[in-house]
Amino acid sequence: MLLKDRVKNKMYKRHHFFILLLITGLLTSCTATTKSDIKLQSKPNLNLKGASLGILPFYSTVPETGAIISDTIGNNLMGLGVNIIERTYLNSLLQEQGFSISDKTENIDFTKIEKIINVNYLLLGTVEVSERPYSRGFGAFRKSGTYSYIPSVSARIVNVSTGEVLISCSYSVPKKLWSQPVKIGENIATAIKKELNK
Repeated sequence: MLLKDRVKNKMYKRHHFFILLLITGLLTSCTATTKSDIKLQSKPNLNLKGASLGILPFYSTVPETGAIISDTIGNNLMGLGVNIIERTYLNSLLQEQGFSISDKTENIDFTKIEKIINVNYLLLGTVEVSERPYSRGFGAFRKSGTYSYIPSVSARIVNVSTGEVLISCSYSVPKKLWSQPVKIGENIATAIKKELNK
């Protein structure tokens, strides 16, 4: 074998090794679970089949973000045998009666809600939205500002007639999902579904 062919063969093997290493790294990072950052507690032997679950918009300083996450969770809980009452419908019913849920979810009066809407349980929560400064570029081309991100979300399912928390969930959102409210909602819904299917 000529020296030229040996060098080419060696480079070819190295090239394949680095591609294999890159693919392994990508697969590992893609399959790394983010669900482990979700802490979930629930009442034992919880069964919501046949019940109605109202979805309230999650409290957030950026209301659209709270709405996206709560809607995503609600959509992903369909098919569990629970009747999902949509967020916009509930919101309009409550607003017709002069009831506002723009405050933090800790201030909600469940006895008033029970009189206005006919649901057994409510899904509600809080989305923390923070800001971070950024800067990029050099000299005259330097740009700076702030960007919003979601470091944590808390959610809970509450019995409307008693106010008892049946499922409590807190999610320390991994950095790679900070700007992905739909994925955050999907991960929370997956954790809740897993708990309800036990």
